Amino acid sequence: MKFLVTGCSGFIGRAVTRQLLEEGNDVLGISRQESGISHPRFTACLSDFTCWGLLEGPARNFQPDHVIHAAWYRTHDYSEQACRINLLAGLNLLAFAFSLPSVKNVTALGSCLEFSPDLTWFSWCKESLAKYGTLHAGSTGKGFRWLRIFYAYGPGQREAALIPSLVKAGWNGKPLECSKPDNVCDFIHVDDVANAIVKASYHMSPDALFLDCGSGTARRLRDVATCVEGVFQGLRMEPSAVDGFAADIALPGRSIGWTPRISLADGISQLVSRV
Repeated sequence: MKFLVTGCSGFIGRAVTRQLLEEGNDVLGISRQESGISHPRFTACLSDFTCWGLLEGPARNFQPDHVIHAAWYRTHDYSEQACRINLLAGLNLLAFAFSLPSVKNVTALGSCLEFSPDLTWFSWCKESLAKYGTLHAGSTGKGFRWLRIFYAYGPGQREAALIPSLVKAGWNGKPLECSKPDNVCDFIHVDDVANAIVKASYHMSPDALFLDCGSGTARRLRDVATCVEGVFQGLRMEPSAVDGFAADIALPGRSIGWTPRISLADGISQLVSRV
């Protein structure tokens, strides 16, 4: 199959692209910078998805079966300006994807922050894109998947994020501390995220489908730090589960046959071994 992937040089987009290639698919990857991916089935298109008019020609010529939208302009900038840019560019991308005769399914990435009780520019942007994709799916009969990604971690994540910063502190012999130890998050390895996105793209139907992509377990940040410390000490420990904000993974299990495969302890062990 042929996949068009936006944001293929990003943390999640790169993992998705690599898995697609491993499974024998052809990929046209769109990104602002080099992805570092070299594969005979991979075609790179260096451009910004906010300038979609420049990309229509290569995309039409590629004739993708599936589109995966993983790009975000100004990574980790959730200001009004950045969100407005991303919303308009995302609307143009989705409209174009649904208009291509070759495209059967469109998958786009949301966020667990959509569940926040407080409306933010970021949640407004994501929810608007999800509703727009739903409307297009209903009017065109094409598949649409919206995956709400929880707290992804793994190789290629920015160093300032929690788990990479804890691993770095561990290697430097410094105390493993976090500023808000009682905060609760659901951490999911990036390879499990990529696997969910690919599976969701394979399972086509004319209905829009909203799926959570997390481990299904909420953990206090202090427990995550303890888990990292345990890995450095050679222990195979799992932090204790707590009630809190976690993904509902029953639906993706039933609908696309996906469940996370990499435990937090195993994922952290992989990161420690790679540093």
